[in-house]
Amino acid sequence: MGVGGTRLATRAVIGLCVAGPCAAAPAELVLTNARIVTEDARQPTAQALAITGGKLVFVGSNAGARAYVGPATRTEDAGGRLVLPGLVDPHIHPLGTADVPRCTLDSRTIALKDLASIIKTCISRFGIKPGDWVEVQESI
Repeated sequence: MGVGGTRLATRAVIGLCVAGPCAAAPAELVLTNARIVTEDARQPTAQALAITGGKLVFVGSNAGARAYVGPATRTEDAGGRLVLPGLVDPHIHPLGTADVPRCTLDSRTIALKDLASIIKTCISRFGIKPGDWVEVQESI
């Protein structure tokens, strides 16, 4: 999820203050005015979050996030945009385990006007029939 060009990666909500005011250290980033989906039944949505060292240190209200703003904190207003939890998929599919017709762009930059001819060549090379799918990868 990007906000103002910022990529936010989240793992889990950690150590939230439950009773009384938090003794919060300033965060590196505070995002406010967001629609945050937490996937936590106790708090399914939130308005703000704070990140320090690549980890969430606060998820809650805009007012609660103010405790994490210090002189060096970057603050961003999400303007009501949606923030969703990230997903880390820890499994792989090794290439070559299935014989699938696959075109590759070999990580080259290709102009859009040239892309159609590259794909046509792959279709011809692999004998792909009309209505069948052809997979085009950036690289293998």
